[in-house]
Parts: sequence; C-alpha cells; structure tokens
Amino acid sequence: MSRERPPSPAPGTFWSTTCRMHSMASSLVTNLCAKAPSPRSLWARSPSAREKTFLDSASSLRALTRRSRPSLYRPGAFGGATIDDPWETMSTYKKKLEQERGCDVVVPLCHLYEPQDERTCREFDFPVILSGHDHHVVDRMVDGTRLLKPGQDGIKAVILDLFWPNASSSSDPVIEYEIVTVADWPPNESLLKVAEESYKVLDPLRRTELAQVPSAYRPLTSVQARGQRVSMGTYLLSRIRDAMNMDMPLGERYVDCALLKGGNIRGGREYKDDEHINLEVLQTEIEEAKQILVIPVPGSVLRVGLRETFGAPNPGWMQYDDEVELDDDGYVVQIAKESLDLNRIYKVASIVDFWRKRDAPSIGQYFEDHPEVLPEPDSGRPVHALLLNFFAMQLWARIWKELGLNSGNESIEPEAFRALDADGDGVVSKDDLKNRLQQVSGFEHVFEGMDVLVDNMLSEIAKFGQQDNGLSEEAIQAAAKHWSSRSLSSLLDSDEEGSDGN
Repeated sequence: MSRERPPSPAPGTFWSTTCRMHSMASSLVTNLCAKAPSPRSLWARSPSAREKTFLDSASSLRALTRRSRPSLYRPGAFGGATIDDPWETMSTYKKKLEQERGCDVVVPLCHLYEPQDERTCREFDFPVILSGHDHHVVDRMVDGTRLLKPGQDGIKAVILDLFWPNASSSSDPVIEYEIVTVADWPPNESLLKVAEESYKVLDPLRRTELAQVPSAYRPLTSVQARGQRVSMGTYLLSRIRDAMNMDMPLGERYVDCALLKGGNIRGGREYKDDEHINLEVLQTEIEEAKQILVIPVPGSVLRVGLRETFGAPNPGWMQYDDEVELDDDGYVVQIAKESLDLNRIYKVASIVDFWRKRDAPSIGQYFEDHPEVLPEPDSGRPVHALLLNFFAMQLWARIWKELGLNSGNESIEPEAFRALDADGDGVVSKDDLKNRLQQVSGFEHVFEGMDVLVDNMLSEIAKFGQQDNGLSEEAIQAAAKHWSSRSLSSLLDSDEEGSDGN
C-alpha cells in the first residue's frame, strides 16, 4: 500500500509510521502525517513528545501474504483477487516504488512464517520488515535487516519510527522501535463500549459450563502453543483420548494416545484459577470442524516424529496428552504410561494434518510409503461433539454415584431418586436434571445456557429407554449398569484424583 506524499513538515517535527499486526489477520494502523506528537497517541495515551527531524522524504508500505495452493480456497474467494508469489511481488513493487515513485525507503508488511521472512531478509535490502502470521514475538537481525513480529491477538504491538538526520541525507533511515504491551494503554472508551456490546453474543457460550479443570493442569494456558507444551493442549488431548476410550471394556483402549499440532490449539489465553471449560473456551481453543481420526503409527516413527516438530516455533509443534512421556532430548519414551515399543503399531487420535511431511518428515515419509494405512477421511468424529458427549457422561457418572449405583448392580436408593426427580412425577425431566446439576457439578451457571450439555446427557441415557416426558428409573439404572463395566468409570476416578475440589 503506497501513500501520497504529504507536505514537508516544519523543522522540529517528524513523520511516524506505526504498525500493529497480528498473526490471525494482518491489520495495519498507520499514522503518517506531519507534526505527529508520538506514535503512542494511537493507543490513547500522551506521554512527553519525542521529536526528531524527518524532512521531505517519502516511504511506502506494501502488504504481502504467502501464495497458497489454489485448492486451499473455494472458487470466487477474495472477489476474484489472486494471491501472487510474495518474493516476485516484492521485487516488482520495490523496483516500481523506488524508481518510478521516488520512494526513499520501502517497508514490506508480510503475513509469512518466520523462515519465509528470513528468506526475504536475505534476498532483499529492506532496513526493516514488519510481519505477522506466527503467533510468537520476533525481534531479530537477519543479514542486516531488522525482522519484527508482534505475535497474535494484538497483545503486543510494534511502534516503529524511521527518520533521517536531514533532507539531503542519502543514507538508510535510522530505525527506532519498541515492542509494547497494548494493555498498558487505557482503552478508548467509545470503542470499549462497542466491543463489550459485540461480545455479549458470547454470553450464552460462557454460561454453558462443561467441565471443571483438575489442579494437575494448572496454571491453565494456551499461550505459545506453537512453540512449547501448553497445559490447555495437554488437558484437551487427554480428554479427547478419554472420550475415544470411554465406551471400551475396562482395561481396553480404542486409542493409545492423542496428539495434535500446536496450530490447532488456538486460544492464546492465560486462564484464571477459577476459569473452567465452557462452550466459549471450547470454541476458542479448537475448531468445531476438526474431525478426530484413529491413525496407526509405529512406535519407531513416534519416537522421533514428535521431536522433529520442536525447535523454532511453528504451527506443527506437536502437543500431546498426559500419558505420553518424552526424555530430555525430546524422544518419546512412554505412551499410555508404558515404555515405548518400537515395533508396535500405536493407535493415535489426531486430525488430517498429522501426517503433513513438512512438520514431521519421519511421520510424513511413513505415510507416503504406506498410504494404504491412512484412515478414511469420513471416519472421523467431530471434536466438539466427542468432548460434549464425554463431559455429559462424566456428569452422569457422578449422578449414579449419588444414586448409590457404584457397581451398576445395585438398586437406586429411593431417597436419592426422589432428590433427582424434583417434581415427583416418576421420571427425570430436563428441568429435574438442571436442578440437580448445580450440586453435582459445582458449576456456577446451571440455569443459563446449559441446554446443550443437558440435552446431550438426556439423549445418551435415552438409548436405554425413554418415556415421553423424561427418563425412567429403569433406564437410568440400565445405563449405570452398562457404563460401570466400561472405561468411563476409571476415567472419572483418575480425574477426581487430580481435582482441587472446587
């Protein structure tokens, strides 16, 4: 994006160019004008002005993104606009802007991964590159070019000043910059009201509490999931593994472990100690469209495959469940709490990007050599539905415990059933279940936005018999008997051991 050259500023003033970019979508805020007091004024704070001389010079900023495979986007996306090769585009426009438009400096705005930005630094003589895409902060010199990336979600911002000592200077501009925390500036009050009003649409999701997070996963965070193991990733993958296994007979597994590349843990959030899992958290952290597949992988491939994704932050950085153990060098040594068997074929719960070769060459090569073992694309289970079903069954397991159905062979204790059947009509209705959940679950918002979870609970037990207006005592007892012999009962015990009791 080029700008018309503004009038020459008076001595003692300067032009400033301020950019805020994040990895989800490169957004640009510019303040290119005469007599600018400080780039910080963009963030609604006015510290003492920093004045420099910046005379009769022109600059241009150009936004570039990575060219992708045509199949990645549906026909007609972007209104017919094309995505061109970023380096060819940079070369073309750099020459045009410098030679035809007389720009003294060209600053590219990129939406590329860090290794691709490194290529830009090596192949061009830009003094500075402002980029996004990656979720982590980058501040590096690469072959004489300053590479700046503030990371995701507008948490950090780059404040950049380019200036020359005088109007006749032919040298490169002096670069001064700061990477600042946006929250250090008070919000614009009118914009804050607009944001708060817009976010009210999420209130029902926030009130749909699904599960309490045991203390073993605290502090709970999904920050930098593309470059380190994060507790939210560990928690979700452990629950995905459990959900896939919960209907197996005790002692048997449908999957051995759950693995997911860090780019799929998307929240980038630090959670408070009293924050647990609700629908808003679930939708923030992992896309609803993801389908969990069962993928057969040799132990020898898993041993090195995870390690290959580590190193520099990248979308392929592998997150893993709480029963996978790595040694100090990053090699897998245990799966499902047992020593790794190099010759065994393990069943891995993951999604279709698991075998992407550029992230983990050993995993990718194995599936190139053995395409016949890849799961059918339509064999997956939607991840949100999978987890909702698991959370619903966890709550039923607690209710059965209250009803005295510990082994599934007992009769329901009459007093306990009467407490569950609040209106005394002999069946457990949706309202009855909501009334009881407050005590059983410890959730704060049982009556607000709980329909998704309660409907899931009702539909699962309805498989064992249902009356028009709710669940019969016999259906609840039959379901308890079935599930008492399944892995769900042991999974509940293990979760409670790690709980802080809140």
